Amino acid sequence: MLKTEETSKYIANLPKSIIWATIIISIAPLILQLTFFDFGNPSISHIEDSILDNVSVRALLFEEYIGYFVHLILEWSAVTIAIATAALSFIQYKMTGNTTVPIIGIALLFAGCMDAFHTLASSKIIESIANNNNFIPFTWALSRTFNASILLFGITLVINYNEVILKYRKNHIMWVIWFIVLIITYGIVHYCAVAPSLPRTTYPHFWISRPFDIIALVLFILLFTTLIPALKKKDPSIFVEALLWSMIPAIATQIHMAFGSDRLFDEHFNIAHFLKVISYVIPFIGIIMDYMYMYQLDHIRIEEMEKAQKVLKGKNKELEQFAFITSHDLQEPLRTISSFSDLLQGQDLSQLSKDSQKFIYYIGQASKRMSMLIHGLLEYSRLGKNRELKAVNVNDILHDVQDDMQVVINETNTIIEYIDLPVIYGYPLELRLLFQNLISNAIKFRKSTEAPFIKISSALIDGEWMFGIQDNGVGIDEKFLQKIFIIFQRLSSKSENGEDGTGIGLAHCQKIINLHHGQIWVESEVGVGSTFYFTINTEKE
Repeated sequence: MLKTEETSKYIANLPKSIIWATIIISIAPLILQLTFFDFGNPSISHIEDSILDNVSVRALLFEEYIGYFVHLILEWSAVTIAIATAALSFIQYKMTGNTTVPIIGIALLFAGCMDAFHTLASSKIIESIANNNNFIPFTWALSRTFNASILLFGITLVINYNEVILKYRKNHIMWVIWFIVLIITYGIVHYCAVAPSLPRTTYPHFWISRPFDIIALVLFILLFTTLIPALKKKDPSIFVEALLWSMIPAIATQIHMAFGSDRLFDEHFNIAHFLKVISYVIPFIGIIMDYMYMYQLDHIRIEEMEKAQKVLKGKNKELEQFAFITSHDLQEPLRTISSFSDLLQGQDLSQLSKDSQKFIYYIGQASKRMSMLIHGLLEYSRLGKNRELKAVNVNDILHDVQDDMQVVINETNTIIEYIDLPVIYGYPLELRLLFQNLISNAIKFRKSTEAPFIKISSALIDGEWMFGIQDNGVGIDEKFLQKIFIIFQRLSSKSENGEDGTGIGLAHCQKIINLHHGQIWVESEVGVGSTFYFTINTEKE
């Protein structure tokens, strides 16, 4: 769409308020920690000490499982948002055909699936063999690395191989990527579920307490600093920008886990899970805003099209009025010229020179041609006026056309062949003129050595009637095929038989087909003949 003053104010950028909110939320937990705000849940050792203080069993159980509850809520929130974002990305792909969005959507979907497995297994909803003290931190590190890796793979694919995706069928590429990622996801989930023991990932009292989380940290930094900015240059959408800024809470998540968390459900553990939810929320907001942006643009396009349509209708009306008035006003002086020319030709011209006689003849012929042009122009300006859509039997139309043209048909020995043509919805007068012009042209531009043969056929194709009018005339050179439907465009001054054309008849045909929301075209070979095709919609407007 052309950029206008009205559309330029809608720029595809993520609002600064969301960017600043993302940054503040990412660093706020650290600031609150420095003010001694505790986000953690009590450790098992604290619970054992509480037993000595005779705390009730129910309170102890609640205190023990509160960390699992918080973990479950945060993880399931992230899973839900990831799946929702993926679903919206696939819908947007169907609407726009943009391959960037679904590839990122696939990455988010399977990252969400990994998070879902991590959540369900750590909550014992899905059985796993390994102990939770190793299972939860290991599957966390694995899912985060998987999330970063699949994003890296998808973005690299879009940046470097977009030409390949566009060359081949997009849906096929999407299914291949989907299948590959599905196999990898299943393999990781299966390994974690059946492994009797998993590698140790937590090292309390070390500077890097969770070294496995460093891998995802490095990948998220790489995505934030290099790959997503490169993607944004190629696809500067709000969704991609939101994906870029979602790396801030993703990086903060990994910092809390890699350098802070040394046990399950401590404050860094809970902060990291909260920030992971934020890292999923930002792309979700981005894709929602993409939809809002597209809606705004579509609304503006519709308004601009309506304005342009009004202007165009006004211009067309002015042109039609101009053509009618001009043509009408030209009739009177033309009649005078034609009348005097006829009077002169009716006199004894023997006393005039041959050149003078020729000039008078040319004046008469030119005035007749001018009369034909004015008549054609008037008819062209009237097309579509006071029209009424009706069921029209094409056989009846052709019967009437043949009656009107019976004299010229007999004089030229023309044969017109057609069988069982359909009943269509259209404008009777205009359709009659359409067939009359095409048949008249087929007769007019016949071969001088062969009687005209015109075959009219029809076929129902994809909800439209397609008609063909085939002749055995002189044919049309290929270089003229695109010009013949333009008003006043003539290929030659006369046919082989000396008959002249005005250059308006086929323009009439084009306008009539436009009124019926169809198409018209011609296939032709010089010396063999032409076939004019046109389509008419079968549905009543």
